[in-house]
Amino acid sequence: MSKPSNVLDQKTYKFEIEALNLYLRRTSFDHATLRIVGNFVMVVLIAISFQGKHTLALLSWTATIFALELFVYFGVRNYFRQELPPLEDDGTILGRPVTVSSLRFYLYMRVLVPTLVLNAAYCLPCLLLLQLPQPGPIVAMMMAFVTLLNVAGQYTYRKSMPVIAAILPAGVLILSLWQMTPPDFRSLSMFFGAFFIIHTISIAWTGVGAQRSLVTSRTEAEDEALARQDADEANRAKSQFLANMSHELRTPLNAIIGYSEMMQEDAEADGRKHDVEDHTRIILAGRRLLTNINDILDFSKIEAGRMEAEVDEVDLSSLIQHAADAVKPAISESEVDLKISLPDDLPAVWTDGHKLEQCLLNLLSNAAKFTHAGEIEISGHSAEISGDPGFVIEVRDTGIGLTDEQLSRLFTPFSQADNTFTRKYGGTGLGLVITERLIELLGGRISVESEREAGSTFRLHFPLDLRPDTIGGSSLSDAVPSGERPQILVIDDDADVHELLTRDLTSIGFEVSHAVNAKTGREKIAQHPPALILLDIQLPGETGLELLETLKGDVATRDIPVIIHSVECERQTSLQAGAVAHLTKPSPRDEIVSTVVRHAQLSQSNADYDKEDQLLIANTVK
Repeated sequence: MSKPSNVLDQKTYKFEIEALNLYLRRTSFDHATLRIVGNFVMVVLIAISFQGKHTLALLSWTATIFALELFVYFGVRNYFRQELPPLEDDGTILGRPVTVSSLRFYLYMRVLVPTLVLNAAYCLPCLLLLQLPQPGPIVAMMMAFVTLLNVAGQYTYRKSMPVIAAILPAGVLILSLWQMTPPDFRSLSMFFGAFFIIHTISIAWTGVGAQRSLVTSRTEAEDEALARQDADEANRAKSQFLANMSHELRTPLNAIIGYSEMMQEDAEADGRKHDVEDHTRIILAGRRLLTNINDILDFSKIEAGRMEAEVDEVDLSSLIQHAADAVKPAISESEVDLKISLPDDLPAVWTDGHKLEQCLLNLLSNAAKFTHAGEIEISGHSAEISGDPGFVIEVRDTGIGLTDEQLSRLFTPFSQADNTFTRKYGGTGLGLVITERLIELLGGRISVESEREAGSTFRLHFPLDLRPDTIGGSSLSDAVPSGERPQILVIDDDADVHELLTRDLTSIGFEVSHAVNAKTGREKIAQHPPALILLDIQLPGETGLELLETLKGDVATRDIPVIIHSVECERQTSLQAGAVAHLTKPSPRDEIVSTVVRHAQLSQSNADYDKEDQLLIANTVK
């Protein structure tokens, strides 16, 4: 048996079933109930208009319509309760090959046949009404109009469906208009009837397109979510594999390098110069391989989200000197000078020294690799990082430089600026990617400027203090009496936010007052100007941003620092409105506390605090 030419695939099967389900849910549940109730009311009105005549026929008509509607309703309900047979990978359902056209025809008939039966139930009796005296023809015309409106609003499964379903009610409409219109105006009434019928089909076609678009959007969104989930799982599996393999390779490689160094020392002691050179090549190759493996291991940790910063006090001068000493052997045989130009008063730095040194070493290794003559200079200067004290380490070289195109893919994983670089200089193409991820982990960023044949300048921007705020020794609450402590005003409509912030802030010596809306907050500020305001944006009535603008426009309150604490992520908008910081919910508690302590000021009522009290606040932050 030959295989069908258009065998059904999973994507098409899912799309067609989703289209059918959407159509049935829309037309066969809530709308069916409305149709039944509406038709019952209409039949009652028709019976009244006939003044008790033809009552038995009208009751039979009503019963027939009601029975058919219930039959369709329970049929659809039973359809949704049953589990559809799965489509196999070979395009078969229950062992039978299924084509796209056969599936569409089957589903179409499943919808079209009940629809035509219901239409016939509504419209065929109207042909008998046309034979009766008034109000028979008028009732027939009204039923035709109602049925055509139903076609326009609901028969949106396929484009041919409203055309087929409209034939019978359109015929009833034309006949009723012909019968009731005087001969002189029949052409006008026929034109109106045709115009209404065309409009009906046009509206239904618009609905067909809208439903198809909706089904497409839904299936694409589901496919995208599944694809993203598969990609995330594959990425995690890849990262886990790389981590495991890197560890397995590092263990024997460390032994290879260690024993090679021992044999090199023995060869040097015995004066075997040729063996010394061989061992040197083995050691250099092993270290190069170890560097590549370490890069892959670090990258896999970063991708898997398992890289964390270990914060400690760092001697910046020693760190930079160690990195420079590590790269000196790589430039010892070239005409490259290594210079260090640092200010005398280097600031204290609390960060992950190992990761910062790794970032610097990666930049120096790149500079040494691509600089054959000239100089490599390490310099630094203080600079603000996102409004906080920071430092910038700069590595400038006179190497081969980079073009704009090469710069655009500089931080792409497993990629180098040029394929020829990989062949000529080696490497995994991960060094700068890891550097970028590590410096971001330290709260900083990396920037680069370069010009072809003129050298490159890489800069590491990082904050000076990466510590989470901890409380040690005496706390502010021990030294400052209640009622004299700096007050924090929390304006938020979430009770949990008030509870959590109260626990965190009172434990370190702040007093916390509360407001659930802008009006109450304004009253609290007028009664007692706080040291700082934690303000939500989404407040009932007046928004947080509107309140912030009011506060910044008032001389009495414009100097009170305000921290926006909201689910809204528009940080720039908050800062432009006058906030000193923006924290996006949910924020880590230590981040909230550290930001509050950093920006809190003593209010005017506490202006009599002496320098010792203020020093205690500063020590509390540390």
